[in-house]
This record gives sequence, C-alpha cells and structure tokens, in this order.
Amino acid sequence: MLIALLLAAAALSPRAASPRDLVQTAVTRMGGTEALRRLDTLRLEWVGYVNLLEQSERPEGPWIPAIARTSEVWDAPRGRWNETQQASVADDDYTLRTIVDGEAAARRYGDRWLPAGSADVDAAREWMSLSPQAVLREALAAPDLRAEASREFQGVPHRAVAWGSGERARRLLVNAETGFPTAVEELRAYPESLYWQVWGDVATRVAWSYWDLLPGGLTYPRQWDVERGGRPWKALTIAKLEPGLPAQGDPFEIPADARAISAERGRDSLDAPRLGDPNRPASELAPGVVWVPGSWGVALVRQDDGVVVIEAPISAAYSARVLDEAARRFPGIPVKAVITTSDSWPHFGGIREYAAHGIPIYLLDHNVPQIRRALDSPHRFHPDALAKRPRAADLRPVSARVVVGSGANRIELHPVRGETGERMMLAYIPNGRLLYASDLFQAGRGGPPEYAWEVAEVARREKLDVATVFAMHSDPTPWDELLELVNAASAPR
Repeated sequence: MLIALLLAAAALSPRAASPRDLVQTAVTRMGGTEALRRLDTLRLEWVGYVNLLEQSERPEGPWIPAIARTSEVWDAPRGRWNETQQASVADDDYTLRTIVDGEAAARRYGDRWLPAGSADVDAAREWMSLSPQAVLREALAAPDLRAEASREFQGVPHRAVAWGSGERARRLLVNAETGFPTAVEELRAYPESLYWQVWGDVATRVAWSYWDLLPGGLTYPRQWDVERGGRPWKALTIAKLEPGLPAQGDPFEIPADARAISAERGRDSLDAPRLGDPNRPASELAPGVVWVPGSWGVALVRQDDGVVVIEAPISAAYSARVLDEAARRFPGIPVKAVITTSDSWPHFGGIREYAAHGIPIYLLDHNVPQIRRALDSPHRFHPDALAKRPRAADLRPVSARVVVGSGANRIELHPVRGETGERMMLAYIPNGRLLYASDLFQAGRGGPPEYAWEVAEVARREKLDVATVFAMHSDPTPWDELLELVNAASAPR
C-alpha cells in the first residue's frame, strides 16, 4: 500500500511529470476538468489599474495609471464578451462599456455609442483565452504539447511546456513545487491595434497568483498581472467570480444603430485606412501649407526642394496614404523629410513607412531611444514595408532650435523642454505665422491648462510671432484663444 501511494505521488509530482501529466496536474489543482468547463460562461468583477504606457510622460515610467472597477460577462465558446469599466485618470472619471458579439463590437461612453471594430473583437477573444482555465484546456488538447527548459520564475523553480507555432505558440509555466499554473506567455502581432501595431511582434505574459478556494471545488487565482512589451501593463484583483450567465437580460445585445456605427468603422482598418476625416476636408493654411485634419492630423509643407510632412501617426499604411496625397497635391516633388514631434505611440505609429522610403526623420533628442526601438522591433508576423526591405533609418535628432528648409515656408523646430512637454517639440512656419503645437493644445476638448501654458512659454522664449496655433488633435485656432485659456487658468480666485 505504501509503495502504491508513493508511485501515485511521483506520477503527480510536477518535477517528474511528462508535459501532459504536468498540465493534467495543474487542472487537478484547480478543481478538475468539469470545474474548468463550468467557466465557459462566467461573471466576474475586479479592481485594479491599467498603465497608460502609450501616453505617459516618460516611456520608461512612471506611467499614468487608469484606476478601474470592472465587471465582465464571458461567453467564451460563442466569442461573446461584455465589459463595463468605471475608471479614473487623475480628475477624469468615466464609464466605458464594450460589447463583443461574435464578429460585431460596440462601445458605449456615457450616453454615446462609439465605433468599435476588429481590434476590439480580437482583444476580447485574446483576454478570455489567456485565463488559466482556457490555457490549461488548450494545452491539454494540443497535439504538439512539448517540454521546454525549466526556469526560475518569481524566485521559485518552474517547469515549462509549450504548444503551437508562430503567433499561435504559447508557453505555460507550472510551479515545480506545487503543480499550480503560474503564467502563460505568447508572442504575436497586433496589426489592428492603434497602440500596439508599431511594436510588431509583441510579447505578453499573464501571471496568476493569490489563489483562493471557491464554492464548487474550484481553486482560482484572484490576482492577474499582465506584462506586455516587457512592461507592466495591467494588474487586477478579482473580487467576485460566478460561473454562468446572468439570469435575466441579454448582456451581449448591441443596438442596431450601434452595430451600424461599428460596421462602418470595420471598413476602415489600420492596414487600409482612410486619410483624414471625410467630414472635415483638408485646407490650405497658407500658400503651400496643407492641413489634413482628423483624429490624428497631418500637415504637408511645400518648400523649394521638396515637401516636409509634419507627423507620422497611426500606422505605416496611413503614412503610405499621406505620401500618396503629397504626390497628388505636389506632382513630381519629392518628400524630403518627416517631422515627428512627440513620443505618444499613436503619434509616431506610421514612422516605419518613412524609414522604409529612406526619408530623413526629424525627432526630439529625448525620443531617439523610443523611435529607435520602434524601428528595430521585429515585424515577422505582420511584415510592413520596412520589414520587407530593411534599411537604416536617417534619424536627425533635435536638441535645440533647428531650421528645416528655407524661405517663407521654412520650419523652425523648437524643443519644449517643459514638464508636461518634455518629450515634445513645436514647429513654427513664418508663412502665415503658424505654430504647430504637437499634442499640447486641444481647442474645444479641454486638456490641462499647463499644456497651453507651455506652448505660450515656447513662443515667448523663442520670440515667435504667432497668429494661428494648430496641433495634432486641434484644428487651426486664433492665437489669442490659447492666451485667453492660459490667462483664465492662472487668474486669481
């Protein structure tokens, strides 16, 4: 009898088990196959935060956190997901609801339904598939489940198993002492993600901890920590977890008008984007200075020896559209340079297209490491022009006033060197007395008054004669309006 017990214990030992036995042991630790199957549909509530990696003041942190209280409803087999998130960023409190129903997605902000699309569908499916119950069942079903080298993780020994290939490859880490699953890792591209597409092949790790025994014999991790791109991205603690769907109502119902909004959005992907905003046509701010408004504005400046593009946002495909527009407006005139003025990810999301064409890139000195990382990031799973035709980028860092071109349409680049605008620079065009303010001015959209104050400080410091200010998210605005905003914010109370 003693020998039989010892043999049984050895068979379940994480240190000695085969890859499949190792996964089966992890399933057993969580409560068994049937307990995991009951989680195909579930309701959960969690509290935690999401680091706004894409728009924090410094790429290496500290990052701006969005503090969130979130409820989710999952129907994983049918690809349905409902998330209602109450979040706070500084003094901005908001509620955002996202619904995914198969291939359809919609998002509600306050009383408005906003466009959603394939990126939201993909994010929901990936999130559900990275749960411990989904990972373990996927591993058990994998015909190519294989052992990988053991490693130390979180200070203790772990066994590693992997399955799949390419973007479908995953790795599971199992605690070699307890048999519990600790983390899942994957590497994939996000071609439709506004924030992640520029980084190419992105590594994600979800680590599970704070295990708790729940009703029904289920043992479940209440804490999930998510790293993406080598940085801490999300951390959450599950306050409530219940198998099954709500007893009443359809949490995945998307109103017809919201479906229509999302269907329209679905026709405009980052791989085949529309240029600008069809409801806001491009305009000439001064002779040879064209402003293409949109969610992410771009300017074309005609100079004697070529065209300069201000900003390279969104994606490589969007930059290709901009280059086509420059060729249409200025036939036979080459694009001689592109200027990228900030380090927010969507703001330089299309920079790789200019590098692929050998176009010189003017950028703030502080942003060289960030842009270099984007240019050097592998894009094997979803190759763009630079991945298909690699070449060295022509980077031209700006550490003090730099003049691009000559004549009335010359562009003077000025580093902000402010606290909020530390990673930004402004572009002044004497023709029309135009000042491009990067991301530091948002007419009609609020924004911290500190941003506008720093714009005014640069103009004062550099003795710029400004009549009109415009920015990536702001159409041309009289300079006096920016000054009024600054004065109102700093007036005695």
